[in-house]
Amino acid sequence: MKIIITKKQYNLLKESLDNVLDLYSKKSKGETLKPSEMDILRAFDKYQKKGSNPEDFVFNQDDVYDTDEREGMRFKYNLKGRPFKFEFSEEINNGDEIEYYGEITFNGDEFLGVIVTDKRGYLIDYDFYSTSNNEDTRLQNILKDEDSDDEIQNFFQEQVINTLRGWKF
Repeated sequence: MKIIITKKQYNLLKESLDNVLDLYSKKSKGETLKPSEMDILRAFDKYQKKGSNPEDFVFNQDDVYDTDEREGMRFKYNLKGRPFKFEFSEEINNGDEIEYYGEITFNGDEFLGVIVTDKRGYLIDYDFYSTSNNEDTRLQNILKDEDSDDEIQNFFQEQVINTLRGWKF
């Protein structure tokens, strides 16, 4: 199969690969690279690790930043006949603890916060505050008053944490 490209596209491909080779040359000589040059090398390495042809590499600033494919994942649970929804937004690994940030919709209210686990993935704590009332309204307090805290902790552990930890991206 032949692919036809314009001269401009060919020059862009050639220029990108030449730029990468020049940066590797500078690096091998022990020269210090600028952060923007390191970004290009990281993007090139990432491109190659996908199994792509190095000669087809074209640097794009968006390639530098990893996006978490899990972002926006939704987990639903029925808590005493009411929908309980968690939408994942970000994971932060602090060495001994992993924090899973997200938004919960429950009882007509939205809560922002975090689920915290140890490095093995066991639930340590969670903390979500209301966005519509005031920050003093905590989801965990509401659930404890309803005697539903243990049930939600089980949901977090079995559904949310185990799924997010098992996701390969």
